[in-house]
Amino acid sequence: MSEIEEILNKAKITFSNPLSFADTERLLFCISEGIQGEVHYSLDWPKSFVYDETGKKSKIKEGEKRTIGEITIKENKTPVLEIAKVIPYDGESSQFSSMVFNIDSRLNLSDYKKETLQLWNDVRGIVEKYFSGE
Repeated sequence: MSEIEEILNKAKITFSNPLSFADTERLLFCISEGIQGEVHYSLDWPKSFVYDETGKKSKIKEGEKRTIGEITIKENKTPVLEIAKVIPYDGESSQFSSMVFNIDSRLNLSDYKKETLQLWNDVRGIVEKYFSGE
């Protein structure tokens, strides 16, 4: 496994089943409680009306559903900020299948702060606990 694949494996959390917008919001609440920190997020599902010359009527065109958020905890009074996004399950549903923290492809795994890797692990544990029903 390459270094970048190893980093991606740590940064990406795959859900055991797809989540709706409402369930995603509940999961983010659980993450906030679990890390005893702040989770700021935006749920977005852009849509447009596009006029179809052939059918002579407008049709709705749905964009990619996405959730983008910041997870902030404080270590020694210094904020630790991580940006994560929740990945759509597929292009046709409003469900989400995973979340991934932003990574910097220029960094090796050993270059990441200990607090960053710990936060990724803590969030992974919270997500696993959420799906196990505990």
